[in-house]
Amino acid sequence: MLAQLGLFVVLVAAGGPIDVVVHAWPSSRVTGGAIQSGRQRAGGVLPMRMSAGGQGKANLQTAGLEPVADTAEFKQGSELFELRRQAELLERRLKYYERNNKREDAASVRKSLEETYRRDPLAVYKDFRKRMWEAAKLEDYDMAANLRDAAREVQAFLPQYNLEGLWMGNYGAHGYEVISISYENSRGQQWLVATKVTGDDYVKAGEVTFKVDLTPGTTQPPPLSVNVKGKEVELEAFGGLGVIAEKGGRGKQMVSGKLILFEEARFAFVWEPLGAHITFARADEGIVRHIQATMAKED
Repeated sequence: MLAQLGLFVVLVAAGGPIDVVVHAWPSSRVTGGAIQSGRQRAGGVLPMRMSAGGQGKANLQTAGLEPVADTAEFKQGSELFELRRQAELLERRLKYYERNNKREDAASVRKSLEETYRRDPLAVYKDFRKRMWEAAKLEDYDMAANLRDAAREVQAFLPQYNLEGLWMGNYGAHGYEVISISYENSRGQQWLVATKVTGDDYVKAGEVTFKVDLTPGTTQPPPLSVNVKGKEVELEAFGGLGVIAEKGGRGKQMVSGKLILFEEARFAFVWEPLGAHITFARADEGIVRHIQATMAKED
């Protein structure tokens, strides 16, 4: 098994080095507008109210809808990573002030944290999702629907939730293969699922090749620092599970892995125990049909 698994490592690693492409996300992608009091209205403001506090830890608390989150303020790329570092510092400061009963200082830090959270699309998304489930438990289904739709609007600013569709990667000796990405939502959990469209002797067509846990609140790997043209750039990473197998699909198992997001049209998945990765790019449907036709002839 180890020898055959070793061959698999070589084939996967033959996909080549990670090709880093930096992409700046636009700040005007939300077109549906906000939802307030059960009605939609045009504009870039989403209903949101966030507060920090509670036993020394900054939390997003449920509250009434209030249009205070302007999507034009959302940060992306290096600015977003810096914003999150600032939030971590503020959280530690808040914990210190609350532990030492410095109420005025704690109140000032809470206000700063609220402003910081409003500029982080993931923090806003988590808040909407949390309040959506709480509204559903209270059987306030109108409110839950409003929060669900608001969360979907914020997803436009979170590339990890916009990867659905066909992708192509170089599997070394197997050549280019195609995967299909979809999303599964169940009981508050959110998974990105990659299924083989064109398979090989290890993972056949129609089988899952990897999955990524995107559930809000899940602890994710730290950003990956890379050097691009002499400039240090941070890339988001998301933890998941990758499938490995012997030839013929024997000994199939899931191992730890992570998805590294380069840009809207490119990402990599890393099979961590193997030290192997494959880089994927958006697949043209014409190319997909050609690959499928070629494989059918070979069969």
